Amino acid sequence: MVANLLSGAQFQLVHLSATGAPGSTDTTSLTLVDMQGFDSLCYVGIVDVLTAAGDVGLEAWEASSSGGTFYQGDTDYAGAFQITTTTGTDASLLVLDIQKPLRRWHSVRVHKATQASSVAVIAIKYNAKEYPVSNTTENYFVAASATVVSPTSSM
Repeated sequence: MVANLLSGAQFQLVHLSATGAPGSTDTTSLTLVDMQGFDSLCYVGIVDVLTAAGDVGLEAWEASSSGGTFYQGDTDYAGAFQITTTTGTDASLLVLDIQKPLRRWHSVRVHKATQASSVAVIAIKYNAKEYPVSNTTENYFVAASATVVSPTSSM
């Protein structure tokens, strides 16, 4: 069986920040992630600019309703819901993968410590309960996509 990521997952832009002054406050998602119909969620943070000795991290939060109180994962596993990098390397990734989340609604917080940083975060919902999955073209979702099967070489 050949797996097709586009037919089995949904992609959503959930955070976008521009390089600016050092972040002394956390920034939250542009939009909430509704996990209905999916068993897994992977946040991919794209760190475009991270000043040397900087610190940036992702933290997953969840709630039972879209207007409810959001909690940092489960209190027993809160440490597992946060990742941080302190490298001064630009153009790097932070990946936080959540299997079988306990609550339906999710949000991500981006921590910016003492140095300037630019971070975008994509949420990938996967392990759908029904296939195929369609990706909407609404704001914060996929604008265009294509699947290529066994491409021929032009060489």
